Amino acid sequence: MLVDPSKISVKKIRELIVFTAFLVAALWKFDVVLGVLKTIWDIIFPFVLGGAIAFLDRLFFSTANVDKTMKVGAAVTTCRRGGNTASYDVLNKYFSISSMPIATSQYWNMVYGGQAEEVLQDKEGLQTMRTLGRNIAFMAKSIALGKEQFGLPEKEQITFTNFHH
Repeated sequence: MLVDPSKISVKKIRELIVFTAFLVAALWKFDVVLGVLKTIWDIIFPFVLGGAIAFLDRLFFSTANVDKTMKVGAAVTTCRRGGNTASYDVLNKYFSISSMPIATSQYWNMVYGGQAEEVLQDKEGLQTMRTLGRNIAFMAKSIALGKEQFGLPEKEQITFTNFHH
């Protein structure tokens, strides 16, 4: 389908020229564009992380009517250098407010590496993950046996305390 040039506004033509110029520049200096995009990502990453936490907040609070009692939870974090412990703490709070036992390992459930290949070099982290997997399996089986033999713990009606008057 051909476009009738007489029906295109000057503004649209200008936008098309600017877009084409950006596209040519991006292809010509692709490494520079990638550097700029990485810098932008580094700036907005905390906001993306905030979005992930907002998603988890919404997920856990919107499913408050879904009984998660005695469902095994395990937070696992990964990062290039540091910052795992704060994320690990935040993630575990979701399980603890849902009557979910938290599976642990021989160390905090975290691995290090900027890329998947680097994580495979974190021998201690991988050992921690293997131990975590075995502990989750054991906990799930133990809870199932306990449920079968003893049932679930008695639940009380939730009481909310509010000191704001």
